[in-house]
Amino acid sequence: MVSTSCYIVFVIATSLYRVWVSSRIPGVEKQKGHIRVPWTYRALFAGYSLVVVASVVEYFLLRAPRPDSLHWEVTSLGLIIYFFGIIAREWPLRVLDKLWSHQVEIREEHRLIMEGPYRYLRHPNYLCLLAEVIGFPLVSNSYLACMLAIVLYVPLLLLRIRYEEEALIEKFGDAYREYRQEVPALFPVPGRTAARLKERRLIEKNASKDEPEAGA
Repeated sequence: MVSTSCYIVFVIATSLYRVWVSSRIPGVEKQKGHIRVPWTYRALFAGYSLVVVASVVEYFLLRAPRPDSLHWEVTSLGLIIYFFGIIAREWPLRVLDKLWSHQVEIREEHRLIMEGPYRYLRHPNYLCLLAEVIGFPLVSNSYLACMLAIVLYVPLLLLRIRYEEEALIEKFGDAYREYRQEVPALFPVPGRTAARLKERRLIEKNASKDEPEAGA
């Protein structure tokens, strides 16, 4: 009974948090940009909501009647993963500031961000979303809902990343291609950072200065 009461509080609190985040506009007044594939935001929102509902239904059908079937080590892991997602997500949102958007949106003043978490990952915000959508069903040991997240939400997110990178390549060209080649998308890799890309560009720039001019 105690575990069920705690779970209900957890579901209500996290649902209110998601509503707040979905309506949140960080930073200063934003200039509207060109929005592509707006259906991807609606699809991701629907997929996230479906995983949450499936997790709750599975818990009350399979776990609540049998409290002994709830594995607390899995619940603890789920809480760690979920709260990592919502806490760590603040970092990319603050770095992006007025460039942040729910949509695949490119603005006139858009610049290529390679600071903060974007020094290590091209899409840190999406890594945090993955942590949320995987961690939430683990809290209630809702393994079917967790599989639903992997089968439904993850492919949608990867498709969203593909569309977003196409828009960024169109905006920044070779600069983004080089960034994409150097910096991983969702999971950090030792030695592959935007700092190394900047160092290589600096070396190339200095080398070009040192080259003798033709006919000299």
